[in-house]
Amino acid sequence: MVLTGNTKLPKDTINYLKKNRGSIKKVLVVGGENAISPLVYHNIEEINKTGEIQTFPPKDVSVFKNNKYVMALRNTKLSGKITVPAGKVAKVLTIAGETIELEYNGAKGLAVVEDYGKNTIQNKNTKVPYISQVEPLYAPVGCEPVSLLMGLKGKGYAKNVTTKQFLDNLPKHPSNPRKGYVGSPYKPSETLRTTINPEPLAKYGAQYGDVVNLEGKSMDDIIMELDNGNPVVVYVTLYWEKAYYRDFVIEGKTESWLRNNHALLLTGYNKNTKEFYVSDPYNRKKGSKKTYPNYEYTKSRSIVEPLYNIRKFAVGVR
Repeated sequence: MVLTGNTKLPKDTINYLKKNRGSIKKVLVVGGENAISPLVYHNIEEINKTGEIQTFPPKDVSVFKNNKYVMALRNTKLSGKITVPAGKVAKVLTIAGETIELEYNGAKGLAVVEDYGKNTIQNKNTKVPYISQVEPLYAPVGCEPVSLLMGLKGKGYAKNVTTKQFLDNLPKHPSNPRKGYVGSPYKPSETLRTTINPEPLAKYGAQYGDVVNLEGKSMDDIIMELDNGNPVVVYVTLYWEKAYYRDFVIEGKTESWLRNNHALLLTGYNKNTKEFYVSDPYNRKKGSKKTYPNYEYTKSRSIVEPLYNIRKFAVGVR
């Protein structure tokens, strides 16, 4: 058994292997899975056979140092097992010499340096079928599940599921949105906090497709999802107005919750204009019973991000 670094052999290890080469029948290299570079394994074999060690010029890792998110230039794998298709974007986690750890779709692994470049996506918008929460089905407080259903259908899931079926089968809880939908999506309430938090909503959505809880993610992480063609439900405020709060009783305890909650679907982002593409299920005009036909529009990041950051509630469809 030898001691080694993850990318190169220490001098004392090299000297030991050279001195004893030929008499060594087996070398056990101990390290985490995929933590030891192929060059290290190769050099251990070469020293034992020939007494020589192979060296390569350092790889160019500048793209990882200069960008928080990188694009796969070809179909590749993280740690040899996590598939990253060409053109998809991954997040840079750590850089240690030539060892690069990335995250893609929630999975983490080591990257092949040459397989990645700068994210060149500037304007991405994933089309989804528009669904209103007020007509023909009237669900004035059903924004979260209706937004999610748009995202599911846009990704090819829940093709034969109606809006009413999707709302009627929501997980429910008498008072705690952290555990299920509270109240009825068809009826506003002054005493119940009629909403559902990302965790139970994502768990419910996963019955229909690849749905993930993105609660706590940064806005840049949300944009990465959009760049990868994944629509994201985000929790903001109705009509993008200033947030205000009131007290609600949650499982017997009084808590302050955002009162003018609203969830909608982000379908893309334009980096040139710094605007999000929005599919908003609440298509009723403010102060009127009139509605917009399809309430799809763009909204500046300078407006979206501060309201999103209040809670960082989000659910993605992959």
